[in-house]
Amino acid sequence: MAMIQIIIATLPTFLLILFGVALKAKNCITEPFCREAEKLTYYVLFPALLISHLSHADFSEPDITRAITATLLGTTMISLLVFISRLIIPYQNTTFTSVFQGCVRYNSYIFLAISEVLLGQQGVIFAAVIIAYMIIFTNLTSVFTLSMYGAGGKSSKDVLLSIAKNPVIISAAIGIIFALERINLGLVFSTFLDYLGRAALPLSLLCVGAGLRLRVNRDSWAAIISSSLVKLLGVPIATALFLGWLNVTEPIRSICVLYAAVPCPGNAYILARQMGGDAEAMASIIMVTTLLSLITMAPVLGFL
Repeated sequence: MAMIQIIIATLPTFLLILFGVALKAKNCITEPFCREAEKLTYYVLFPALLISHLSHADFSEPDITRAITATLLGTTMISLLVFISRLIIPYQNTTFTSVFQGCVRYNSYIFLAISEVLLGQQGVIFAAVIIAYMIIFTNLTSVFTLSMYGAGGKSSKDVLLSIAKNPVIISAAIGIIFALERINLGLVFSTFLDYLGRAALPLSLLCVGAGLRLRVNRDSWAAIISSSLVKLLGVPIATALFLGWLNVTEPIRSICVLYAAVPCPGNAYILARQMGGDAEAMASIIMVTTLLSLITMAPVLGFL
């Protein structure tokens, strides 16, 4: 895909994020509105979108299995390298947990939005399949890291229980079951879920922008820079290497690279706060990776 096409494809998503920043600055979007909108998206709209699209996925395609394997291997390799880097860079324990989350977690809203622009419904289906697997992997590894190096707070058992109750994980499982069992949702229910799902991405992207904390914790520059480089460049390169090794072809190859190239999600801050991580460093990493991805995403997709 030509670079100009990729820029055009990714630009509307980031314009929505920046529009959210502007609306928050002008007090057109308030904190209470964002909290309620995020809750609605998280518990209702996003699960509806996942069920709607995953129920139409074909999990028998060999490329899907190879793509999921390559994505898991790429993220696993980065996770191990981040742990090894701790022997070289003397992060404080709590700061290290934010570095880890910043390197391995992904913003599913941005991922799905750009997937839809790039490949339409097929792109959303591929993205939903990847999310179904990676949300479990990235959450479990993040909880494991925070339980080892966090400063207490909510116990890992409580957080793991909350992951098991995660509406995104539950809806992904329902969608996969519907697809594997070839359960027909029917025209009425399918259209109902489709209508709900359409509201998820624009609303969530506005809230991503409104929720950005436009300040940087100056004591965490090493963590911010290293996390940003690894997340926006290292993870896509590692994923692309495994995609090539497993001969994953287009169009799902592009969606896997896109998954690897999106920034860290806002809910990483919530997990850091719950489990005694460095929440301030986490907020800075989220903000910097989101803004830098405006610049890095199109070239990364174009080259890889």
